[in-house]
Amino acid sequence: MKILGLCFLLALPTCFQKGPLEALPASFDETFRLACGESMVVGPDGLEVGFDRVMGDSRCPLGLYCYWQGYAQIGLWLREEGGEKIAIEIGTLHYVFENLAGSYHKVDTLCYRITLQQLDPYPAYFGDLAADADYEALLTVSRPVE
Repeated sequence: MKILGLCFLLALPTCFQKGPLEALPASFDETFRLACGESMVVGPDGLEVGFDRVMGDSRCPLGLYCYWQGYAQIGLWLREEGGEKIAIEIGTLHYVFENLAGSYHKVDTLCYRITLQQLDPYPAYFGDLAADADYEALLTVSRPVE
């Protein structure tokens, strides 16, 4: 019994260990969420997609009527296995609902199509600017684009 208790006490600290979790790769055409500063491998080719920064967010806050709907733009990067990082910029005009799928913003590069479906958090009031670390992008990567 003492040995079992000792094993439990030795194993307990590893349960609370903080550190990066290894993300499972996403498949092509599968929607995935990526936080600013994170990256993920997509597809069997080892393509890595990273969310680098928020370049601006002037979207009209929920519940307000704005003359212009605003625009949010983020910086992503792609890296094929063993290759250099390729920087891309992609944006969204407004809060995208599933029934407005045609309004998603897309970028085609390296024979892949990157689609930004949503950027969270959406501004709740005028001047509501989140820190870059709080942003998450809902993305899809498709292949091939020719």
